[in-house]
Amino acid sequence: MRYLCNNHRTQFINDPQHAAQSWQVMMLQARELFHLQDWHKAAMVYGNAFEISELLLISDPTVFSVDRYLRCALEFAYALRKNHTDSNLNALIPHVKSHIKHVKHSMTTEYLMQPVEEVINLPIHLSDHWMQSLLSLDHLDHRVLH
Repeated sequence: MRYLCNNHRTQFINDPQHAAQSWQVMMLQARELFHLQDWHKAAMVYGNAFEISELLLISDPTVFSVDRYLRCALEFAYALRKNHTDSNLNALIPHVKSHIKHVKHSMTTEYLMQPVEEVINLPIHLSDHWMQSLLSLDHLDHRVLH
């Protein structure tokens, strides 16, 4: 699964700080597209963010990197599903597992993978509810409290 061009991939490998900043920007863009329900564009932006998160995980295999990678995988899988992408989303599960299984984490790989597996395999209306709840805080209006 490749979304980044070779130049950007090399740039992100050589500059993890720039990669992390780019990942944040892309996730914000992808989440805005999520809320607009522009699934085609969201899937493309999430794809780039997912690949960056994978590069960051490889270069710095920490708990934080695993959490970032899994959250990105979750949102990416959902966007692909909503976009009706003709692909076997279940292939994403072993791909993600293979990248996180060697990183020390307080939780088991099976437990960590459960949200990704549910978003891919649950009936779509349950995945919709799950993801809307998860991302609802991203779209709250900023209000002054009195």
